[in-house]
Amino acid sequence: MSHAKLDLSGINLGNINSGRTREQRQFTVPSAAAAPISTGNDVGMAGIVCTRQCVCVLFLITVVALGISSLFKTDSTHKSFKKIGELRRMIRMKCQTRQMITHCTTQQGDGDYVVSVGACEDVYEFNGIPFTDIATDEAGNYIVPGAFDNTLRVKNGCEGIAATLDTVKKSLDNYASAHSNPSATIERVVWIADICYTDFTLKIGEHVIYELTPVAMIKMSKLKEKVAYMYDSDVDYLKGSISISGSGCSNPISTYIRRSI
Repeated sequence: MSHAKLDLSGINLGNINSGRTREQRQFTVPSAAAAPISTGNDVGMAGIVCTRQCVCVLFLITVVALGISSLFKTDSTHKSFKKIGELRRMIRMKCQTRQMITHCTTQQGDGDYVVSVGACEDVYEFNGIPFTDIATDEAGNYIVPGAFDNTLRVKNGCEGIAATLDTVKKSLDNYASAHSNPSATIERVVWIADICYTDFTLKIGEHVIYELTPVAMIKMSKLKEKVAYMYDSDVDYLKGSISISGSGCSNPISTYIRRSI
């Protein structure tokens, strides 16, 4: 058997190694840093961000829509709103003064009499009711209950008095008056006298309420030359005639009584 010998003297082994190295470099797979690959987690995060933005946008749209709706609703409510009540009218009354009494009349229907006394002093009675028992409005005008004969009588009379008929009732329902039921229980007594009096004696039936009592000890309301004195009963059995006398002068005393209804 013959043995053949290979002649490797013309081959450079370094070239072979370098060629292999070049071939390996050509087929090297890029690393993860060179070409990032998307994962399912990245897609999920993007979806979450999108969902939050969409919710915010939808919320803002809803708020704006509700605001606009409420505006239209409020506007329609105002347009359809109707006031329920009686139409108020104030009609001037014709007044004239004679013998210290001012008479005011009207041809209109029911209602209260709104009276302005202006600069008139010592106006103390309106249709038999003392000024202490008459309601007043915000401007200080007296609100007098209407009379069946459509006439207002004011003491002391004065040319400066003005009166109107108010078709809406606002006067008091219970008050002292010169015209009261003599058989009913007495709740309140008002008497108006000149300032010259210094004390009073008040007797109701068999009961002496005040006996020579100084005026400073009695509840009062002053005008200029007239003073209204008041007694309010705290019992429910006072009945009978009323007697009032005083010291200091003998001028007339006007008496008014509020009795139980």
